[in-house]
Amino acid sequence: MFDAYLIVFGMDEGKLHLGILKRRSLRRDAIDQRRISENLLTAVNALLGTSRLRAIAVQSDRLGGFASTRIILTTLNTLAWYLDIPLIALPQTGTAQRASSVSTLLKLFSSSGEFKRFIIPHYSGPANITRSKKRKRFTIG
Repeated sequence: MFDAYLIVFGMDEGKLHLGILKRRSLRRDAIDQRRISENLLTAVNALLGTSRLRAIAVQSDRLGGFASTRIILTTLNTLAWYLDIPLIALPQTGTAQRASSVSTLLKLFSSSGEFKRFIIPHYSGPANITRSKKRKRFTIG
């Protein structure tokens, strides 16, 4: 059984990009934004295979809109807490591109440890809550 590290690079063109680093090799995958809640754990499991997940890194400012950000971070926070593994927030957008190199990722994950804190969502702006334009009609029949 090999150690593996999950990297969530963020949302781009309607897809969530993620990868697994194991045996000095990075394997990538993408999940359709509309199916994240159903497919995130399945995709992580498929990338892991029989490997043991040792840490998670996430580009928390590139996770899409309000709902997808909440779903992704809730899933990753829960997974890291349950497995008692480190959860690392990549601090800025440029970090994900630099983190594409295997050597950079190995340095990032070299500090082993246990779960220390949750990652809090960062939103691009306030929630956009709209009122329904439909008029409600009540009938008593």
